[in-house]
Amino acid sequence: MISRQKLKYIKSLQLKKYQKQEQKFLVEGEKSVLELLNSRYKINILLATKRFLEIYRNKFDTTYIELFEVSEDQLTQSGTLKTNKSAIAVVEIPGPEPINTSQISILPAFDYLQDPGNLGTVIRTCDWYGFDKIVLSEDSVDLYNPKVIQASMGSFTRVQVIYLDLLEFLSTSDIPVIGTKMKGENIYTMSWPDRAIILFGNESKGISDNLDPYLSEVVSIPQYGDAESLNVGIATAVVLDNIRRSGYLNL
Repeated sequence: MISRQKLKYIKSLQLKKYQKQEQKFLVEGEKSVLELLNSRYKINILLATKRFLEIYRNKFDTTYIELFEVSEDQLTQSGTLKTNKSAIAVVEIPGPEPINTSQISILPAFDYLQDPGNLGTVIRTCDWYGFDKIVLSEDSVDLYNPKVIQASMGSFTRVQVIYLDLLEFLSTSDIPVIGTKMKGENIYTMSWPDRAIILFGNESKGISDNLDPYLSEVVSIPQYGDAESLNVGIATAVVLDNIRRSGYLNL
């Protein structure tokens, strides 16, 4: 039986303050928890319903995982989902990983990305198109925000998210930087370089002015209707799809 103190501790990990303090974060729901099994992430605590354990118990090494059978109500009280009929995992935040740009052909980068749902969608989109690394500015939304983890649908386990000082990174990089803006070269007619950093801007403000000097080229998605702009997640999908269609099939 799980104690109230343990449930309180798990619930506290919804907040960035305690995630940073404990170096732990929450993963909720059957699909996302199962995605952890084949990833670099280490589970410390697993709360799961009887049904979940009947199906999946043998997949989890209880030598290293503190496992508790709990009710659906306890899962809901401990996590952020309105309903959770499967599991919550308490997972260690891994240490930072350096980025080796010499091994990268196309690198998506994001300036001041703020909405957790957008980041989750971006991660899922990059995973779909086979891009396993992205760069975010240091002031972007936290990867371990529960809404980011949920929106990524498990793709956070396969896409490495690296937080950097974008100004320093772009100013010292020897890779061309292609900025995405409302006005620029048509992505459907341009020739993509062999290597590039593709820079996407903030949801409302676009790319920061101080990064403009480091853009080698500016591209845009042609507009045919009257919408004010595209969601950054949708824009990422359109650009990455176009890159794949242009011959980058084995990045």
